[in-house]
Amino acid sequence: GLGLSVVHGIVSGYGGGISVESRVGVGTRFRVYLPMAAATEHQPPPSAEPPVARPREDVHILVVDDETMVADVLSKSLEFEGFAVTVETDSEAALERLRRTPDAFTLLLTDQTMPGLTGTELAAEARKIREDMPVLLVTGFSDGITPEVMSESGVGDVLYKPIRREDLVAAVERLLTPGVGA
Repeated sequence: GLGLSVVHGIVSGYGGGISVESRVGVGTRFRVYLPMAAATEHQPPPSAEPPVARPREDVHILVVDDETMVADVLSKSLEFEGFAVTVETDSEAALERLRRTPDAFTLLLTDQTMPGLTGTELAAEARKIREDMPVLLVTGFSDGITPEVMSESGVGDVLYKPIRREDLVAAVERLLTPGVGA
């Protein structure tokens, strides 16, 4: 469900590699190579107490991802933290929603690789509609997401899948800090 680009991005991010062997009528074999981890001291397990959701209902986030499962995970994570969330699984529909109600959303969170508009294209169009719209891009593959591309499209921050809720919330909060996200 996450796609080979996500797997490639994760494995590459850890300094690893992937080899592929494929034969017609036989099948395909993927081998994932990861560097050995250094020995670490035993860490106690994290507290079993769930984090307390903070009230953030004044923040409305438009989540755009063509993969329904990913969009659902992102929206549930944000809603748990107290944010209001609207989900679109079609980038062009999301752009139309932004055109109809440009002030309805505090932040745009978009996937990069989608049919129709890419995340950076959607970000650039959203910033034409509302210049101060903070944009958080999520992607499973880092090639092509350069500081120049981010600047040209108006993307304020990038997170790489899979995303921990703590990292997601921290990125949203950074972008909502005056002078950072717009």
